[in-house]
Amino acid sequence: MNSKRILLALLFVVSLSSPAFAKDKWKEKLEKDLKTKKVTLNFSQTPLGDVISFFGAITGMNFVLDEGAKLESEEVSLKLKDVSLIHGLKLAICGNPDIGYKLEHGLVIVSTKKRLKSFTVAKAPKGSTAEQIKKWDLLAKKMVTVNFRDTPLSDIAAFLKDISGESVTLHSAKLGKTKITVRAKKISMIHAMSFMAQANTMKLVWNGKNLEFKAK
Repeated sequence: MNSKRILLALLFVVSLSSPAFAKDKWKEKLEKDLKTKKVTLNFSQTPLGDVISFFGAITGMNFVLDEGAKLESEEVSLKLKDVSLIHGLKLAICGNPDIGYKLEHGLVIVSTKKRLKSFTVAKAPKGSTAEQIKKWDLLAKKMVTVNFRDTPLSDIAAFLKDISGESVTLHSAKLGKTKITVRAKKISMIHAMSFMAQANTMKLVWNGKNLEFKAK
């Protein structure tokens, strides 16, 4: 493994354990934390990207900003003391009526409301054999922690192949130059890849043999 892969390994921690919560359980816990945790905010013309990073850092939750929505420089001005996280979050990101958030497989995704409607997790294609579905389910259960900042997709794809043993390809060399930024703890590998694809105007496809990032 070359030095670049080693660096990525330090940023991408893999666990083969099953998800800590069933799908309904993680969402229930996340919603409870949003309602009960308190936060103090003091933003003055602060870029939305920094606001999202702040929420993630103080809560330990998986807040991610959809890179494809190009909202990084959207500014937030807000001063609140000891308010519920959900209240602070709504006021911080929904001051712009076109921006919203969505709870999706352990992530709090912030994007435009239009783009949020299209966020889905890739599934095994119809017609997959029992063996292929079993293989897909194993990938969906493989838990990872990701922390990439402006990392070329080609490097991420190569590393994913290394740690999963599965073929991860790019439909074109051009896609490999796409810079990816995402931070999330203990998320399904499939969910992480689905998010990285959709946040950068791509889709994740699978033919039973390899996972591929493809332009929409």
